Amino acid sequence: MLYNKTRPKNIQSFDTILRENYEELIRIHCKQQLKCQINLLSKVDSSIDQEKLKDLIQYFECDTNEKINSTLINSQWMKTFQTSIMDLVFLVFERQKYRSIVANQFEFDVARFSENFHNLLTLVDVINALTDKTRQSTFPDKFILQSSVLLGINNQFNQDNTEQSNTSFNTIADWQLIHFMNNHPLIDISFVQFINDLPAESVSNRIYYKAYSSLSDIPAISIRIRTKVLYLFNLLLENLVPMIDSSLLPRQSALIDKILAGRIYMLYPMKFRLFNEILANTEIMSSVDVPTINFDSLQANSTSPHGQYTMIHQANKQLHSLAHELSRSKYDRLWLAQYFGMYSIDQDIPYRDSISCICDDICSTRLPLFILCPNGRTNSGRNRDRWIPNCFKFHLYSGIRAGGGIGDELESPNGDPLELYRIVFDITFFFFIIVILLAIIQGLIIDAFGDLREQLDSVKETLETKCFICGIGQDYFDKEPHGFETHTQAEHNFANYMFFLTHLLNKPDTEHTGQESYVWEMYQSRKWDFFPIGDCFRRQYESGSGGTSTES
Repeated sequence: MLYNKTRPKNIQSFDTILRENYEELIRIHCKQQLKCQINLLSKVDSSIDQEKLKDLIQYFECDTNEKINSTLINSQWMKTFQTSIMDLVFLVFERQKYRSIVANQFEFDVARFSENFHNLLTLVDVINALTDKTRQSTFPDKFILQSSVLLGINNQFNQDNTEQSNTSFNTIADWQLIHFMNNHPLIDISFVQFINDLPAESVSNRIYYKAYSSLSDIPAISIRIRTKVLYLFNLLLENLVPMIDSSLLPRQSALIDKILAGRIYMLYPMKFRLFNEILANTEIMSSVDVPTINFDSLQANSTSPHGQYTMIHQANKQLHSLAHELSRSKYDRLWLAQYFGMYSIDQDIPYRDSISCICDDICSTRLPLFILCPNGRTNSGRNRDRWIPNCFKFHLYSGIRAGGGIGDELESPNGDPLELYRIVFDITFFFFIIVILLAIIQGLIIDAFGDLREQLDSVKETLETKCFICGIGQDYFDKEPHGFETHTQAEHNFANYMFFLTHLLNKPDTEHTGQESYVWEMYQSRKWDFFPIGDCFRRQYESGSGGTSTES
């Protein structure tokens, strides 16, 4: 049995239940027992969704004498049951963690949970610690111990340095570190080599992390520890992916929502894996045959005021009702093309020809995309919100500012017949716009400011180590004590040259001497040959006397 009415001592994780007690779940009294369990869980916590609890009853409306076979275990029926059980256990477990337990209340025997479910709860605690903006939540001890197992003894970390590193990071620094890890060439080759390549000083390393403004102010050893924490988090999540139903919408599962709250800490391989699983879970096995489109090439070539006879208009008119199925179909060919007055056994040529004609219509002036909905320009009518510029403006203003993409701004698709397609759209927008496009833009901005800072540092270094007037380095003059300082202040003082040019600007041309006329003509033509580049009194003296005596 799943629970005992007096005290639930035989509580086990959902995977153990399915493996050992799967036949008992659908026996004669299964439905009645579930009702008792629902009543018991309702007394435990009134905040548990009653509709979700009642859903469990629906899953046992099948023949009570029927036994679960391998097909049923792998079906969506069983996956939904697994998720419901996990949610129930998670909600009650969370309640027990943060509230005091009275003696007569329902409670779990945590020791009886499977290793996978323990890891799942550990993963939730890690996400809570990562997403806590106050940095008061601590990482679970089990997570710390797993560092030596999954990362090796040389790369293990302890509670002290983990908490110290945690206080140095905020959301922006975490995002930059994830970006740094995703783009480092060694992360996919060897994590040990990647970690060893990172600096380990107790102070910040502005040169190594010059492209990341937040990381450049954090001690290098803290970044190294944080990198290990994030990598271990992804390893733990990778092992638990089979337990996560990635096709669920937000607010359909408390446990899944909690896990997906840590998506900003996922590396690219993990995000790609979840993305591919979502695409596979939402793929439609269309029950309809490949539709046939009848194209009229004569009408398509005729002139029409609004393009109602174009090839794309003909295709849209005949495929509009099936578009939601064709967009996620497994078929390589979306339709069969049939031209009036023509017949072909080989469908490849008509199909390719129809695709080419439709592409020509899209790219031609006969079908301007930005006037498809004239009501949008006048802001009137029922479909004014479908004008492409209005949609683009809404996506640009609301979608990019939302942390999860445009899906955070649109109404929830729960219960809609096309909600699976909405999931694909929201995740695609989030992945390509929020994750990739914004990362590229921010990377370009960070690189641009990094280049400006490097140029400024280079100019500053040049001014400090070379004479501005002659360009001779400090090493040449420092053969004598204070030689470079004496040269830049007495012989080639920049202020004296500026004073001389200011004197020429205020002196009439007719009163210039020969030297002043020469310098004035050079200055007016913006030529700087009158500067003694590569020459100075000391060098002239040494060249004339053949010795190495200093200037008098």
